[in-house]
Amino acid sequence: MLKSDAKEPLTGASTSKLDFDIDALIRDAENVRYKIAEDWLLNRAFVRGKQWSEVDLSKTLKEAKRPSWKKKPVVNEMFSLVRVMVAKITAQRPVPKASPSGTDETDRELARACEDLLSYFWKSQDMDVICTDFCTNLVELGIAFFRVDWNPEGGEDIDQESFLFEVGNAPAAEKTGELEVSSVSPFEIFIQPGARSLKLARWVAQVHMMHVDAVYERWGKEVSPNSNNNNLTLGSDTRGQKDFVEDEKNMARVIEYWERPCKKYPKGRYVVSCGQVMLDKENELPLGDFPFIHCNFWNDNERFEGITPISHA
Repeated sequence: MLKSDAKEPLTGASTSKLDFDIDALIRDAENVRYKIAEDWLLNRAFVRGKQWSEVDLSKTLKEAKRPSWKKKPVVNEMFSLVRVMVAKITAQRPVPKASPSGTDETDRELARACEDLLSYFWKSQDMDVICTDFCTNLVELGIAFFRVDWNPEGGEDIDQESFLFEVGNAPAAEKTGELEVSSVSPFEIFIQPGARSLKLARWVAQVHMMHVDAVYERWGKEVSPNSNNNNLTLGSDTRGQKDFVEDEKNMARVIEYWERPCKKYPKGRYVVSCGQVMLDKENELPLGDFPFIHCNFWNDNERFEGITPISHA
């Protein structure tokens, strides 16, 4: 373990164990979404030319067994079609515009300054790349997610006075904070079974695969590797191959869990766990809502996940 580089938990993780079974919630959500996730995995394989694939009982994507004398034609236009669809969706940047509230020059200058700020944010966050990834998920899987977070330790350093405290220590370095946006794989996101939208969901969770050393560096806790992972959660048809991860046996499954306010938790709660080890906990839902923005290619009234024409190719 890289204990010499260990950092303190950002929000003060509790040393106690979990008071509820997050893994059980995720397993239930996985079982409910099994067929949908299987369809996602086959869609992604189909687009990438692996069109004679199937998901076996171990939830692994493998080439379907067929007699050697049978031909296996492949439609090699699918990847190009997806690229064209993504290009059409992202052809016009959805950058917000700022309009002056009045007609005087001061209001106009403020509006121009706001547009410059939005343009800077778009470029600094590589939003063109993030939007391309978001739209690729949208076309291939029928659903896509943005995650929006406020990182208090991001941004630029705040200038501080060059003086020492009475105890002889220099002021602690402070940051301006930074808004962070990322495109999240739908395979990683789980919501309360039965919920038709994020607004109606009582809880939502995101599953990460992290190296045990990275977990220790981030939260200062030792966790055990978890090898009981499947492709329908990880969203990869290469997981399990020796050349996919340098040290796959030391990967741990970390779960972030957000819950809306309820009788027991009037302000909601946020929990980070790995197995039965609690890495972080807050008895308040950060920023008062889930950090995800979700979009469907085409809505299905009978489920949360959307529909994509790739499923019918």
